[in-house]
Amino acid sequence: NGSIKLVLEGPIVLKIMSRIVFSRNYVNTKKYRYLVYDNDKLIGEYEEKAYKSNSAYLKDEEEKMLSTGDANILKLDRGIHNIRIENRDKHLDVIFRFYISKSSVQVEK
Repeated sequence: NGSIKLVLEGPIVLKIMSRIVFSRNYVNTKKYRYLVYDNDKLIGEYEEKAYKSNSAYLKDEEEKMLSTGDANILKLDRGIHNIRIENRDKHLDVIFRFYISKSSVQVEK
């Protein structure tokens, strides 16, 4: 909980996958929100609706379950991007996974 910071050099496509952690006895859906900033400028506010996943789980965490994943894609222009992602619902555990497109990755010798 709190914020995550990334420094990326564009042009780049960043896919953000988010989930929340449910307690096992929670039976309903839950909404959650997060904000994305680029160089301290708000570029996205996302409100997602989470459902319990039938297949995703946390290893060695019998009392907790994961929600289904929600995806959002950012297309960042050329230059340096100081990305900050903030969880707006401090009472919820939100987890993220990030993907960068292969076309955005370049290996230099």
